[in-house]
Amino acid sequence: MEETLKTEIRDLQSLVKKKDEALEGRDSELTNLKSKRDGLAEQITQLELAIQQAKVDAANQAQQAEQAIEGLKVTISGLEAKLKETGGSPP
Repeated sequence: MEETLKTEIRDLQSLVKKKDEALEGRDSELTNLKSKRDGLAEQITQLELAIQQAKVDAANQAQQAEQAIEGLKVTISGLEAKLKETGGSPP
């Protein structure tokens, strides 16, 4: 009976050791996943900032284009007025 108990204790100790090793593996995997999650969260933050900057840049470019268009309209109006003064007709 004593030998049976010793065998059972060894078996249980072996089982506990295997469970501990499995837990260590899961802890390591969890740590890796948390690290990846943090990296992805940082990438998302950087991408959101890049999107915001791109929107600002696009708005600035649109405003510059609008100003250029308005300047060209003024120039065209001036040229048309000069053309009328000289007796020509617009194409």
